[in-house]
Amino acid sequence: MPRRQPARLRLRPGRPVARSQKPGSSSPTRHELRTPLAGIQVIAEQVAGSQSAEVDPRQRRRATLLMRETARTTRLVNDMLDIARIDSGMPLVVDTVDLGQLLDAELDRARMLAPQLTVRRTGHATVALRADPVRISQIVSNLLDNARRHTPPGGTITATLTVIA
Repeated sequence: MPRRQPARLRLRPGRPVARSQKPGSSSPTRHELRTPLAGIQVIAEQVAGSQSAEVDPRQRRRATLLMRETARTTRLVNDMLDIARIDSGMPLVVDTVDLGQLLDAELDRARMLAPQLTVRRTGHATVALRADPVRISQIVSNLLDNARRHTPPGGTITATLTVIA
C-alpha cells in the first residue's frame, strides 16, 4: 500500500501554507479504519438491544457476538496503529509521574462513564516513577475500559496500587 503523503494547502504554486497532519501521523488512517467499525458497532447494539418481536433471540445473540468482535477489532486496530507510531519514532516524553494521582484521575473517568458500577481504589496513596504520563494514562484507561466492559451492572472494579520490589 503506498504511503499517504501529508495533505497540504497551497494558495500559490510552490508555497505551501498549511499542513493538515504531521508526517508519520496516523490520524487519517485511524479515522478511516475506526469509522466503519463504529457504524457496525452501533447497528449491532441496536439489534442486540431491540425489544421488537421482529428480532428473534438468535439474532440478538449474533448481534451481541458482533458487538464483542467489533470492539475487539477496534482495540486491535488501535494497538497496531500505536505500534506503527512508536516504530516510526514517536518519542516518549519521560517525566516523574505520581501514579497515584494518575490512577485517581482515570478512576474518576471510569466512575463517570459507568455510574452503575462501584469503582474503588486500594493500596499506596502515591508512587513516583519515571515514565511517559500520557502513555501510562492510556494503559490505565485501557485496563479500566476493559474492566468496565466485563463487569456486570452493580459490580465492583477495584484498582490496587502496589510497589513490587
